[in-house]
Amino acid sequence: MRLFSKAATTDDTGKPRAIISIWQLRWDERHSDPAFAAAVHRLSRALIVEKTNTTIMAPLMMLATGGFFTYLTLLANSTIVLSYLVWAPPALALYWLLRREKLPRVAKRTADILLANGICPGCAYNLAGQPVTDELLKCSECGAAWLRSRIARFHSFSRRAGRSEARPLQLWWERVKTYERHGPTSIFDDRSFQRPVVSPHLAWPIRAADGDFRDRLLEARREMLSHGSLRRILGMCAFQVFAFIVVVANLRVGRPLNTFTALFLVPTAAYSAILTLRGAAGINTSHIKDAMLFRCLCPSCAADLVTDKASPPSGLTTCPECGAIWRLPSPRAGKNV
Repeated sequence: MRLFSKAATTDDTGKPRAIISIWQLRWDERHSDPAFAAAVHRLSRALIVEKTNTTIMAPLMMLATGGFFTYLTLLANSTIVLSYLVWAPPALALYWLLRREKLPRVAKRTADILLANGICPGCAYNLAGQPVTDELLKCSECGAAWLRSRIARFHSFSRRAGRSEARPLQLWWERVKTYERHGPTSIFDDRSFQRPVVSPHLAWPIRAADGDFRDRLLEARREMLSHGSLRRILGMCAFQVFAFIVVVANLRVGRPLNTFTALFLVPTAAYSAILTLRGAAGINTSHIKDAMLFRCLCPSCAADLVTDKASPPSGLTTCPECGAIWRLPSPRAGKNV
């Protein structure tokens, strides 16, 4: 029996199925394919919404409490093993309870997003080309059966030649090139349902798109990043000035520890400048919603909202991929007719 069980759900025949984790998907060799990487990125954005204040603060509180108890036990001349035994079991129990409480929601989000992109939630097998029987599509890898109607599209998910030889380094570098600060994590659609929100940088959706769809994504990104640009530049400059003062002060002391601190701060300052400029400071959900909807793009998953179907009388459009409901601006709403 596993102490930390995997997220699990039932397939569309009612059989229990374990759900593949986001970490396995991030290290999948198909991550070099833009369509696969975009699906994984969308899933990671959706799982951020599940992190409440409790799940964010709990690890920090456990770390602070653990350090405090370790310090007290060491002051009492106890062994470090005893100090860990004081706080580690309660910390693991708290982590287990928090993780167990959110597993069902994680499993549902993971299954919905992976199936929309033609990926089996149980084993990440590509469902393209699998036979359909009684509206059910059965995965030949793990045997799970899913409704064909839950799949929005299929992909080939090609891999680059020679990728497996340098897999860890290539995967790390690809994530560095497309690194995105979280920014806003959730948004409410026009039916007041909370949804994940796209990153203002739209790095992975743009890599996976082409044609007019890609042009609209690029326009939306330019509009979103135009907000808060001055704040990001000023924040970067303020940090660089502070880092420069600290570096000069440490170098003037001349001690080895101070010299090491100064040399360590130089690359840290450069890296922080890049993160600040590529961040999302000054960009809020209203900026994202306006820029995306004006170009008929879903603010929750970056899907194309331009369809051949007529708009309903209510004027609301349902995203064909994530199910979010939006009211398109009137100049663009005519494209749905």
